[in-house]
Amino acid sequence: MGTLHRSAPWLCADWVNYGEAQYGEKYTQALDVTGLSPERLRALSWIGNRYKPARRRPELSFEAHRELAYIKDDKEQDAILDKAVREGWGAREIREWKREQRGEETYGTNLILATFSFEDDVDANAAFHELSEKCLEVADDVGALVRFRRPKSDD
Repeated sequence: MGTLHRSAPWLCADWVNYGEAQYGEKYTQALDVTGLSPERLRALSWIGNRYKPARRRPELSFEAHRELAYIKDDKEQDAILDKAVREGWGAREIREWKREQRGEETYGTNLILATFSFEDDVDANAAFHELSEKCLEVADDVGALVRFRRPKSDD
């Protein structure tokens, strides 16, 4: 199950990129099928294009690959990915390594706790999905972990 979970973003990225190459449609059908935001689909597509299947490291998560996708030189990128595999790094350790390379201090792990309360489940599900995507983007920028919690109903 862990392998399937790790493969899901790659499968989605490859599917979106295949759809564009074959049919000229990038996100239209993917938006309907996945329920992901256009921004998330765009990010998945870009990362999928940066790492063709032969360059992907199955030992590393999609998020770990994402942390290094900005590096334009494939050889440099591959060297860092190989180091991450050898060192057993995940996305968080790669973020810390990047900060160290830039001379920034690392302060450990931050935590964002988001609590949601809505009138009905339809509104809650739509808003929760949209807001959780935004929280994850912000958390990723600051190297935070995010935990989502819905308050228990009084029923």
